Amino acid sequence: MGHAAHFLQRLDRVTRSQTELALGLYRDHEAVKHVLVRADLPESASRVALAIGDAQRGPFVIVTRDGRFVTCLGEGMSPGKWPIVNRAAVDASLAHAADMRRRHQMAAAIARPFEDDIDILLRINQRKNMLSREEIVGISAFAPIFGHTLYQVLAKQSLELVNDAIGCRQPTKSGAEAHARTVWGCAYAMELCGTVEERALLSTTSEIGKVASFSMPLTYLMDHTFVLRGIWAAAKVGPALIDTYARRLEVARSLMKVTDSCLGLATIALRHPETRPAIVRILGDVIAKHDGSSLSELRSIGSTMALNVLESPAEIAASSRREGALAYAALAADTIEKGEPGYAARAEEVPADLAETAYLTTHGCVSTDVSTGFRHLFGAAPLLATVSVEAFHYPESSLRKLVSPWGEREVARHFGDMKSVDNRRRTVKYDARIERNDPCPCASGKKFKKCCRE
Repeated sequence: MGHAAHFLQRLDRVTRSQTELALGLYRDHEAVKHVLVRADLPESASRVALAIGDAQRGPFVIVTRDGRFVTCLGEGMSPGKWPIVNRAAVDASLAHAADMRRRHQMAAAIARPFEDDIDILLRINQRKNMLSREEIVGISAFAPIFGHTLYQVLAKQSLELVNDAIGCRQPTKSGAEAHARTVWGCAYAMELCGTVEERALLSTTSEIGKVASFSMPLTYLMDHTFVLRGIWAAAKVGPALIDTYARRLEVARSLMKVTDSCLGLATIALRHPETRPAIVRILGDVIAKHDGSSLSELRSIGSTMALNVLESPAEIAASSRREGALAYAALAADTIEKGEPGYAARAEEVPADLAETAYLTTHGCVSTDVSTGFRHLFGAAPLLATVSVEAFHYPESSLRKLVSPWGEREVARHFGDMKSVDNRRRTVKYDARIERNDPCPCASGKKFKKCCRE
């Protein structure tokens, strides 16, 4: 009797609901492959026990290391020497596989005749600010393949964008078009990085963490909506970034870097509750070290804002959604007719997802009107801790009625925002002193002396 037949016969050892889960795994090879790849399995283990109940008592589905189904063990039956993968990991893998299928279906739906995977991915460099919700979900199906490269490219390009602005090179009409495509390409690349699993970006995070935070390439772009995309992606990566943000906060010497560090820590704590005690201690220590200097005051204010968010995230999220609903209703009032998709006559009629999108895509500069900016950015943290990548985009059915493509006026405003970073080139060198042989902060993989130092 083959393994598969033996497994199906042994399903009588489990309850009806457990049978449905076991059959779900049996039919979902992607989910099983995912859980086996994620599990830290000893080399000697040729089989694995997947818990479909209690991790100690079972029941268990026994599979080979390459994912073939062997048998099903009822509650109380021991898997013996085979390593156990707990139920939470099994459920997470099923959810991941379902999400990936959804993304691939969206990718198929948005594909045009003769358009392949690379063509779809390249849309992020063509659409400026006009990429729809459906498109970003479909494109994200390919992000796991290109995650590291996407981050390298966006880090390099964001550095060049800031250098252009600091160098006072106002773009020509064609230059404005290129700037708009590039800056939004950076934003979308960061979003895609946030859709892949943390382990797929570990080499990237360890490399960039020596000289910058994960979100810093977008924070340098200054606009609120770009900053929030970077923080969202950082929170998705999660606990591995805490030490980097804590170190940067200790030495932060500008509003921009304090905002990046404090907002990053707060959002990680909200998305990963197990990290909250450690992050509260980090922020509390910064406040306790306030020495009266202006820089210390700035760090203390940022840390206090972050702690306030952690104290009442639900209330702040509700307030931010109300603000987003008001913004959306005002935006839709003159552009969407009654009966059309996205219509809302009053803020109370705006769906929560569209209110979140309106809030997260509101433009503003980090370095101007600091109190209002801080309130908006930290007000986004509870939203960033729960939303998926779709939240940064309007649906295709209403996008072109709500949003206008970036042109010369928007690019000129954005140049002004980036110039406010500093009027000296050193500001794009990602904080502390970088030695000639250190990794370049743009994450190109080259040494500093062979890359941006030139």
